[in-house]
Amino acid sequence: MLGPLAILAVQATGRLFASPRELAVLAVPWGRRLGLLLRGLGLAAGVSASALVLGVPAAIFLSSRAARSRRAARWLLLSMFVVPPYIHALAWLAAVRPANALLGLAGLAPLPSYGWPACWWAETMAFAPVVLGLALLGMERVDPGLVEAARLSGPDARVLGRVILPLARPYILAGGAFVFLLSLAESGVPMLFHVNIYPFEILAEFSASAEPVRALFLSAPLLILAAIVLTLSLRPLRLAALSGGAGGPWRGRAPAYPVGLAICATAAVGCLMTHLGALFAALFVRTGGPAAFVSGLRLSGEEILLTLWTSAAAAAAAACLAVLTAGRLVGKAPRNGFLWIAVAAALAVPAPLTGTGLAALAGAPAFAFLREGGAAVVLVSIARFAPFAVLILAAHLRRVDRTLLEAARVFEKNLLRSRLRIDGRLAAPGVLAAAAIVFSLSAGETAATLVVAPPGRETLALKIFSYLHYGAVESVAGLCLFLAGTTLAFGLLCARVLRTRPPAPEGRME
Repeated sequence: MLGPLAILAVQATGRLFASPRELAVLAVPWGRRLGLLLRGLGLAAGVSASALVLGVPAAIFLSSRAARSRRAARWLLLSMFVVPPYIHALAWLAAVRPANALLGLAGLAPLPSYGWPACWWAETMAFAPVVLGLALLGMERVDPGLVEAARLSGPDARVLGRVILPLARPYILAGGAFVFLLSLAESGVPMLFHVNIYPFEILAEFSASAEPVRALFLSAPLLILAAIVLTLSLRPLRLAALSGGAGGPWRGRAPAYPVGLAICATAAVGCLMTHLGALFAALFVRTGGPAAFVSGLRLSGEEILLTLWTSAAAAAAAACLAVLTAGRLVGKAPRNGFLWIAVAAALAVPAPLTGTGLAALAGAPAFAFLREGGAAVVLVSIARFAPFAVLILAAHLRRVDRTLLEAARVFEKNLLRSRLRIDGRLAAPGVLAAAAIVFSLSAGETAATLVVAPPGRETLALKIFSYLHYGAVESVAGLCLFLAGTTLAFGLLCARVLRTRPPAPEGRME
């Protein structure tokens, strides 16, 4: 997972002694680069704050009822995260024109089509499910006994403010920190909205000099910021996987919130659901009808096939890595803190830097085969998204009844048979969910794939991104609709699998 960064670090060791001053100038932002970094920090902070404003009230709404409609809305909104951010941007570009026409008839100011406000909105909609998911995780791990005891001495709003939210605060803050890192490293959405930020400098430097080490030192400010944020949020992230789940905080009578709080929570869910519906509606309208949609898919058959097999290969490899790693994260060994740091650090590496590291590896004669076919594309997806697989499987393993595993160790003398029949079957839903989420994220990856994809071997995401860069929005609406539907379907599959209880082993252990 940290392989590309390690490759660049090895190359940088020798170069640092040869030209330390030149590399130091790259590592310290000043002038124009300092301005780009500050702009990126401002955008990331704004996106993180607005994601918290939307995600926390939505979590309050969705955690307060066990109705089937709310459970469906929960998993649908959480699955929005796997839809590539640039598709959220495209949906805004497709919807803003007719919306501005209606606003003009009413004599109101138009919505921004490009620039910072549009970029902020698209990233907020893309990353708000992260806050929603972690906030729900925190609220649902609150002991219902504490909630019921607190309800005897005060109204439900006070219970929420003094019991549930304080206990869930580490998870909520971790969600905000994670969104901050995602927005800071995002380059596709700002590029579409003509917003210049720091990650562009990494791509521009590597394109101009073809020296991966220079790109590494240029990324130093982002890596340092990511390390600081991860250090502050690592403990709640570890607790999210290590603490036991106790179900929802409200049992029995549903909570009665004040009218203002209920309106805010309902409005937050309504905003996210409206955006999701508008996303698919705007893309569907822009396709020009079913015939144009099918025609566009036929013309992109080669890209679709390449995307499917590279995403499937990345999903399978990431699932294998998760099987080897996740069990150590949920254990109590003193060394698992290092594994948590490694997994979290892999999530914080900017996508262009991941692509640059693999490009440096592919440049070596012994690894020239990576430049052919889609091997480099697969490795990029593994490096970027395997941490998600590890975290999903680790969270699933925490739900497994440990007494089943301990009984298997006692009554099943054959260790291999125990691993396959008991451990394997209990972990299977988590492995399948991890593979589904990696498949979805890999299908939409662009920032790192752009650096390593061989000529003439475009994935569907790269084709879409190239067309959008030249303003051909209508030409790729059908492709975006197909990609968004595919990734969302696999995200819902992940959610559906994780909802099922780990199966009990059949037969009698002898």
